[in-house]
Amino acid sequence: MILVRQVVDHLNFNFDRWMLASVICLLLIGLLMNMMATSNKLTDSTAITGSLSATVIDVYAKFKTHSLKVAIGLVFAVACYLTPLMVWQSRKTTYTLIAVSMVLFILTYFFGEDINGARRWLRIGGFQLSPSDVARFSLILWLSQFLFEKREELHLISNSVKAAAMIAMICLPIVLQPNLSTVMIIFAIAGSMLWVSGIPRKWFFYLGALVIAFGVFHVAGSSFRSNRSQVFIDPFAIYYNFDSQYQIDPVGATMLKETSYQQRQSIMALVQGGLTGVVYGTGKQKYFLPEAYNDCIVAIVGEEWGMIGILLVLAGFGVLTWRGFRTTVNSIDAYKYFLAFGIVMNFLAYFFIHFFVNVSAMPSTGVPLPFISHGGTAMVFNLGLAAILLRLSAEPKCPLFVK
Repeated sequence: MILVRQVVDHLNFNFDRWMLASVICLLLIGLLMNMMATSNKLTDSTAITGSLSATVIDVYAKFKTHSLKVAIGLVFAVACYLTPLMVWQSRKTTYTLIAVSMVLFILTYFFGEDINGARRWLRIGGFQLSPSDVARFSLILWLSQFLFEKREELHLISNSVKAAAMIAMICLPIVLQPNLSTVMIIFAIAGSMLWVSGIPRKWFFYLGALVIAFGVFHVAGSSFRSNRSQVFIDPFAIYYNFDSQYQIDPVGATMLKETSYQQRQSIMALVQGGLTGVVYGTGKQKYFLPEAYNDCIVAIVGEEWGMIGILLVLAGFGVLTWRGFRTTVNSIDAYKYFLAFGIVMNFLAYFFIHFFVNVSAMPSTGVPLPFISHGGTAMVFNLGLAAILLRLSAEPKCPLFVK
């Protein structure tokens, strides 16, 4: 009780109100869209009552799990906010989190669920845990601490090699899952943090060239990923020319048509929404879009709420980014600067990849939209990062705990 009272006495509520409001608004949008977008998944929860002929279907089963994970994420966020920054900055914390993520990767490799040819999730009880989200969270903390400690020695190639080795160690098990979209996000976060750290540009470009070469090799080595790269420019081309191409190459034409299916449905949802959208809950594309409540949630927002809904989502992330960068430039030391910048880039990487995929501006890949897509470990850890950023916004004004 004495410890709790000491914590309460030194609580600081002088954080950025705009930042908190943007996250809350995005969470509310996510709850509204998930209640509608998941209601068509009737087979996700079927209970037998009385006799075999009496079946009660809970059409909001996924919405309930989403709400539960949002609640878990909020509890985690409060814990992250109350944790002193010196704890996140310590080597013991960062290396412990990295070690935990590596253990989870190993367990997932042997005991994880194989879904659509990917082994990315470890089921614990009734929940699916994604080790890549733990790794992403830990990498942002580690890289912030590493760049802070080595800020006067970043011109040494040995430090660049150490940073690259840690990034590669975390990305390797994610590649093996395979989960190229998460690797892209990690590269975007780590690359941007290295860029602003003052690392010599030539080494940065060498590393970038290696990443691009790896990406090209990885895409070219898979017919599925190669097909996605071919159809994203014009996903309707294969659809309109399917009959003629099918006569030439039946297998190839069919594969390309199936590959472009998600992009076509996403574009159709956005077009049907127009300016103001269809009536909430009456959209049809949620019945056709794969993972409508997760990877394609922006398309569903566009159909249900139209361009106004899209602009509302853009405004939410715009405010979060604006206040996040404001917190970054107001940081009182280099560690807080790197940490705040890395967290903001985490949200931006998720947002841009998700948005670009839904408008067919890049090849289709599965990336959730922070705070809006169906909840999971990504929701929990993104809320944790948002809480740390909120804590950083209060730090220049008044420390949360007496040092």
